Formats: sequence, C-alpha cells, structure tokens
Amino acid sequence: MLSRLVNIILAGGGFQLRIPKYSSRRTLILPPFLGALLHLLLESHDSQWAFPTARLRPLRVDDRFCGRFWHPIIDGHPELPQIKGRPHRAALLTAEGIEGMVPNGTRHGQRVWLDEDGISKAVIDERMGHKVWSGGRMDGPRTYRHVTPRMRLQIARALERRWHRSVKEREKMISQKSPN
Repeated sequence: MLSRLVNIILAGGGFQLRIPKYSSRRTLILPPFLGALLHLLLESHDSQWAFPTARLRPLRVDDRFCGRFWHPIIDGHPELPQIKGRPHRAALLTAEGIEGMVPNGTRHGQRVWLDEDGISKAVIDERMGHKVWSGGRMDGPRTYRHVTPRMRLQIARALERRWHRSVKEREKMISQKSPN
C-alpha cells in the first residue's frame, strides 16, 4: 500500500519517478488513525498513486504545485473566474494556524511534537531518516545508537494521542462557533 508513495521529478522534458531524497527508504509504524485515513484514501480512487491529480496521474511536487495548489489551500485566495485556459476556482479561507507553512514544514513539525512528547532523539532521527554523527561532524565516525521496536511504537502512540486531542479541540471550537 505505501509503495504508492513516490517522488516525481521533471527530467528531460517530462516527469519521471525518482528514488527518495538521499535514498532514504524506510518502514514506519503508523499511528492507527493515520493508517485508517491512508487506507480510506487509497480505497477512494483507482490510481496507482496515493495522492493523484484529479485525472489520477502522479502529483507533481514542484514550484508549480506549491503555487497553484499548496499555497492557495494553506493561505487562502479570492474567487477566480473562469478564463481561457483556467477553470473557475471558488474562494478559499486561510487555514488558521498554519498560514505560510511549506510542504516540508509538516515533516519538521512532527519532529517538534515528538521532542515535546519526550521521545528519544535516536528514534526520532531514525524516523526522520537523519544520519547521526559524533560531535555533530559529518566527516566523523557514526554514533552508535540502537532503536528498539518498543521505541518505534512510542512514536505511533504519541502521534495517536496528539490526533485524538486535536479532534477533541476541533470539536470544541466548532461547538463554540455554531449558533445556539
């Protein structure tokens, strides 16, 4: 299922598949909420890609993606009427609390959450695909750190707790904003 998550790059006049940055393939233990959401997403379409375009093609993650899709969704935009070469786009409100976030910010945000939750730096580094070197020097010997399955499960549990807390907070905010 997760093998449908790949990188696409522009090369030689067209897009092609690319190995992940730094060849950092790894298996992650997902929190149950995320596994369930990913399963629903994959069942919702017939594309071979996890996050396809509306035409079920691979999603481009480049400057065009950020300008045409990501930033309008995160930062909001006014209604855009249909003109030749562009379909009508309804107005979107700014996504409160994450204005200006870039796609990689979601990944970096996870690290901050895990640090706040007291998760071991060794297991966070492994999850993020970071290599750890002694003394902070990239040319020095590797630091010996070992990560156990239990440590990996701590990440999934911490993210699951955060998810449930955020759902409760969102429900509370919605109930406070709704008319009586």
